[in-house]
Amino acid sequence: VMSYLGCHKPVVSTIDCEIPELANEAIHEVSNHHDFIQRVRDCLNGGLFFDTKKVDAYLSQVAYENIISRVLINLGIKPKS
Repeated sequence: VMSYLGCHKPVVSTIDCEIPELANEAIHEVSNHHDFIQRVRDCLNGGLFFDTKKVDAYLSQVAYENIISRVLINLGIKPKS
């Protein structure tokens, strides 16, 4: 999922990707094979919504360097620049 998002590609999935902030913004969940095939067709035809700004903000938020910095700050340690 993260690789697709990093390439600015929409995700169509039958499983919960556990990224609710990107639901229907970049990750499109479906519950059956018929809907899956239809969403993939929509994707191929450019018909699936993809919010680049929200995806980039999310990816920045979960980047390891940012997570580590937040942990260090919470521990009272100044992260190296």
